[in-house]
Amino acid sequence: MEVNRRNIIIAVSGLVLVDMLIKVIIHFYFMDTHFDILPPWFYFQPTYNTHYFYLGSIMGWQIPYWIIFTISLCILVLFYFLYEYYCVIYKNSKWITAAFSVGFAGIICAILSNVFFPGCPDYIYFKPYYTSDLKDVYLNVFAGLLFIALFLNRKTMTTLSFRNYLKSRFKG
Repeated sequence: MEVNRRNIIIAVSGLVLVDMLIKVIIHFYFMDTHFDILPPWFYFQPTYNTHYFYLGSIMGWQIPYWIIFTISLCILVLFYFLYEYYCVIYKNSKWITAAFSVGFAGIICAILSNVFFPGCPDYIYFKPYYTSDLKDVYLNVFAGLLFIALFLNRKTMTTLSFRNYLKSRFKG
């Protein structure tokens, strides 16, 4: 079964478009709006995350944007090779494709958010922990789907290591 790459690109583009449209609307019309979603845990409370990533936000690190941008692009490339690798060892599993489609969307949303806004616009406050957005939901769904995919396909896996896959991929 060959995965239709065009469908993956359409799915990822759609997910990215939804995330970015929400952020643009919030940026222009609702940055000063706050309301309860499901009290006492969930609130609409827009803010700009200028720490660029979760750990940086928790630790209060101020890492220059160009470093975060470069790391994000490297993660995107690594993600692509991991996706290809999992497709090889799990024979193009639909679960792998679904997981990585959502993961690609999350990474691309993170990059675009930091390019077009003065920090990532986060808007859903999970009291008392952190404020997140749809991109964070995408990345959490990716992790869940990947776990399910690896579990469901554990018996069909080949023994090819990621290192050997990369060697064979770039042999020419």
